[in-house]
Amino acid sequence: MKMCVASIGTILGIIMGLYLKSIAFFVFLISFIFLLLIFTCKKVFIKKNITLCLIFLVCILIFYLYVGFLESKYNRIYQYDNDELKLEAIVVTDAEKQEYKDVYTIKVLSIEALSNNLQENSLQEKSPQEKNERIEEENKLTSKDNKISTKLLLYIKKNSNSINQLNYGDKVEITGIYEKPEAARNEGGFDYSIYLKEKEISGIITAKSVKVIENNKIGLIQKCSHDLKKNLIEKIREVLPEKASSLCIGLILGDKSYISEEVQDSFRQSNLSHMLAISGAHVSYILLGITNLFQFLKVHKRWGNVLVILFLVFFMMLVGFTPSVTRACIMCILTLASNIFFTKPNVYTSLAISSIIILLINPYYLLDIGFQLSFGGTIGIILLMNRKLEKKNIESEDKKNITNKVIEENKEWKSKILSKIFSYIKPIAQVSISANLIILPIMVYHFNTISLTFIISNLLASPILAVSLIGSMIFIFLLLVFKPLAVLISFILSPILELLTFIAKITGKLPFSQILIPTPNMWQILLYYLFLILYKSKNQISELKNKFSNKSKIKPIITFIKLKKIILILVIFLILAPYFIKFPMSNLSLKFIDVGQGDSTLIETPSRKTILIDGGGSEVGSFDVGEKTLLPFLLDNNIMQIDYMLFSHLDTDHCGRATYIVRKNKSKKYHNF
Repeated sequence: MKMCVASIGTILGIIMGLYLKSIAFFVFLISFIFLLLIFTCKKVFIKKNITLCLIFLVCILIFYLYVGFLESKYNRIYQYDNDELKLEAIVVTDAEKQEYKDVYTIKVLSIEALSNNLQENSLQEKSPQEKNERIEEENKLTSKDNKISTKLLLYIKKNSNSINQLNYGDKVEITGIYEKPEAARNEGGFDYSIYLKEKEISGIITAKSVKVIENNKIGLIQKCSHDLKKNLIEKIREVLPEKASSLCIGLILGDKSYISEEVQDSFRQSNLSHMLAISGAHVSYILLGITNLFQFLKVHKRWGNVLVILFLVFFMMLVGFTPSVTRACIMCILTLASNIFFTKPNVYTSLAISSIIILLINPYYLLDIGFQLSFGGTIGIILLMNRKLEKKNIESEDKKNITNKVIEENKEWKSKILSKIFSYIKPIAQVSISANLIILPIMVYHFNTISLTFIISNLLASPILAVSLIGSMIFIFLLLVFKPLAVLISFILSPILELLTFIAKITGKLPFSQILIPTPNMWQILLYYLFLILYKSKNQISELKNKFSNKSKIKPIITFIKLKKIILILVIFLILAPYFIKFPMSNLSLKFIDVGQGDSTLIETPSRKTILIDGGGSEVGSFDVGEKTLLPFLLDNNIMQIDYMLFSHLDTDHCGRATYIVRKNKSKKYHNF
């Protein structure tokens, strides 16, 4: 209970740190929460309640201050925007090859700001007071001994012939121009600065010169895990065909960079993208394989658990400490630790501890889609499936007797096959529905889509995923031990992996696999979860009703049940109303959309007619402004259809990407003036 309260306090503290910049308002809010807790608990204000309240408030305060400290650290680096810097850093990734540049992630050891025209120009645009503040700040930061622990993206252009390729672990001296990451250019659009904060990266430096000072300036364990991963990737790509090898690397090592955008889109459209992110299912299969290996080797159970814990820590390092795999591994580690110390594991406590540890490493993970989906899906399975499991245990004896009679009476092969199919479908469907009920608002908020075919895709893909994971683990183990046998296994594994991709492509094209939905408001999301809480509470109410025989005690319960039905209907109406009811506006709305090259303007009349003028575009590059910018902007503004589209002229930068909106929104009229 304490850890769950601490986890809620942690999340609330981070949200306050990100969105409440006023300390005075924060103190007022904390005081209000504290008084509210005292008021609600005054009748039973015992020691336990005081402890829980203190834990809750302390966690809010600690993480509010923690986020504030990190924000000030990022702002300190952002002051160097467009300045020329001299850095000492360590390369912590291999090169990511792009069309015009190589991209590395570097860990900065020290920063020195160099005097140049960029600084002078930036000072000319500032007031005298701002100039003095900037000069004082730069005087503090221009010392070479100034230690700043942060990460940056290093861009090395392809035409930089004087700069050699860098290796993982190289200590380098870099001179280049620093650029802070862009915030969202449109309301509700993609925020690159937040995305980089989730990776603990505070900007980009485009190199003018790079000098390698030393090699292998990285920890031994980090070096070993990196070399092992690199070696495994090379061997997998050498043995398996391209499509199969890319999927194998993604499933086991968590590296999706080798999977084509087309395949990733297929998994997204079929609601199977969770299979490409290492999570609980992947870790459970890995855990099953290792424990069976230790049992075969007759390792003592407690020592085996210790070895598995060490392996899971190393595995997290191998795949890069992503939120989903970290959550799954920490929960497994806590369960194994409870077995070692002969204590009873608690799934709620394990989930809470894993969330606190992950957010302590980086509070910005709270905004990460992988974090939200991983914890949301797990919470859904725990809360919604546990109740079904409890009922199953209560009625297990009766069900056993019934099934035995059915088996005796129905010995025909058809009934046996149907019962086996049903026993296979039911648990997968229950797990899928339980997880999707919780993550539905998250999916709609981030991707603006819902799927009515997710059960079909999961039913078809789940057994193939299980075989693929087990086969891939055996294949990778044999690659390290005995390569010829791994080559033999590859002939079986390759078609299985390609079958998984084929299922994703087919189910992604089913009708209703992707239904566009406007972005919900935060109050709609909160109402949706309130609806789930109220709906699921009916079981507790019915159980409470059965306990009382006195009519005077049953009456208020029945009254509450009747009121709850009305509340549920009201909540559903409030959630869906913005999608169907369009109230007239008092004024004309005019919004300018940042589409990069070109222009785009959205006009919304008081009668809610929508007019889109131009759509942006570019003659070069594959970035689709219509799909990536225009459509998300319209959905964020609760617009599902454009009534009129006007083009100022037919150049590509004005109408080149508007065709995507035409296909998706089926605009009524088009006009070229």
